[in-house]
Amino acid sequence: MKGRRRLITEPLLNSVIRKEEIPRVEYPTRLARRQALRWCRYMLQIDFEAYYDAIPLPGTLRNSFVFRSAAGDYYRLRTLPTGARWSVAVGQAVTWTIVDVDTPVVIMTMIDNILIAARTGQEVPFVRTVRQVVDRIRAANLLTSPDREELARMSDDALLHRAQENNVFLGEEYRWTGTERVVRNSVKTVAKLTLALPARRFSCRSFVSLVSLMLYAIHTTQHVNPARAFTLLRAYRGVYRMVCRGLDWDEELPYLDAGVHASMMQLGRTLLRNEWSTIADERSPTYQDADYDVVCYTDASVGGWGAVVKRRLADAVWRTDLYQQRWVHELAGEFPPFEDDTPGTQQRPPLHVTRNTRNSGHSEDDAYTEEDGGDSFMARHSAHAEPRAAELLLRRLVMEGLADGARVALVTDHFPIVHAQKRLNGFGGIGRGYSLNTLYEYTYDLWRERSIDVVLCYVEGERNPADAFSRHF
Repeated sequence: MKGRRRLITEPLLNSVIRKEEIPRVEYPTRLARRQALRWCRYMLQIDFEAYYDAIPLPGTLRNSFVFRSAAGDYYRLRTLPTGARWSVAVGQAVTWTIVDVDTPVVIMTMIDNILIAARTGQEVPFVRTVRQVVDRIRAANLLTSPDREELARMSDDALLHRAQENNVFLGEEYRWTGTERVVRNSVKTVAKLTLALPARRFSCRSFVSLVSLMLYAIHTTQHVNPARAFTLLRAYRGVYRMVCRGLDWDEELPYLDAGVHASMMQLGRTLLRNEWSTIADERSPTYQDADYDVVCYTDASVGGWGAVVKRRLADAVWRTDLYQQRWVHELAGEFPPFEDDTPGTQQRPPLHVTRNTRNSGHSEDDAYTEEDGGDSFMARHSAHAEPRAAELLLRRLVMEGLADGARVALVTDHFPIVHAQKRLNGFGGIGRGYSLNTLYEYTYDLWRERSIDVVLCYVEGERNPADAFSRHF
């Protein structure tokens, strides 16, 4: 069944049905899925064969689903069309109906994939759930891999033994170590990378496909800081811009920067090793100061940045420090250090000097790279100044002896900092601009190397106590 040809169509109805009218299908994030499976000793996957071909279209609707052959003949579809926008929602709804059983074990699905998982001590409900799902699949008369009849004939012990083996689910391979599941990319993913990475010339399509696969693989492992793929993502967006300007997807990519290729090879070597990774603990950010060791508020302006830092010394004892630094603009001398006479605050010397390059030909959306100068950025744009302020403060806290395993709440009134981190893997992600990406790279390294958990939080500008310190020096 896997090797046969299937008709994949793009119905004309897709162009006249609005996307917002299609039922929205939502799934757990990849990180949430891994965290839910971390302590599951037993994992059994059931895949449907030729799934869409097994879902019939009612006879009353078939006149609305036709295609024309090269000879000009018209044919009616009898099963769910593969290329229709609504087919995903229909297929997922069928799968959800099949696994809708009352059980304490974990059940995850993705259209035609079902995973049933359970922890040690849940052997009885695990086996019962597997048999219930198999019975419902047989009632729906759907073909599966492994075969539904084979699963139905297996003894309880055989099912449990099979469920402890390595399991690949949605491109990620899981292995039971005796205490928890560890994860790595599937053999299929690594094989595709092995074949694609040595290429020196790419079409637009092959390049974006390779970068997409690398970004998918990076998310699986903790051995690669995702922010270090910033150069690849920047080139990825550049190819899309060229295609929008008229370059065909199958034309050869006219230019590939040596730095982009070097980054691809460096990250690729780590991905090809495909080492097992532990699954990260769940993070539960709160707005309670008592849940953190350090709570800091940052803000930046065209003149510089300021911060208010609260450190917990004991259960109910906190110390507040104030920080300020002026930016040093290009062709300008260094400003004298700020002196604060406010009682109860700590005096802080100026940090390292940054520069603001004006009239350089860069737009607000342009991202600076190391070649532009690691200390150069657009201070007049909050998209660059706010992340730089947050990074500088974190580096200062580490320099002052921030302890390993500390929990830090970094509060900013720049919403994109918080929004972009939340959209990706929750541990730093990849920023669109150079300054934002540098912040994410640093927070990920702190978490990975020293278990320092930096939680980014948002506060409205008028409620940010650091606002005045970033504007008045």
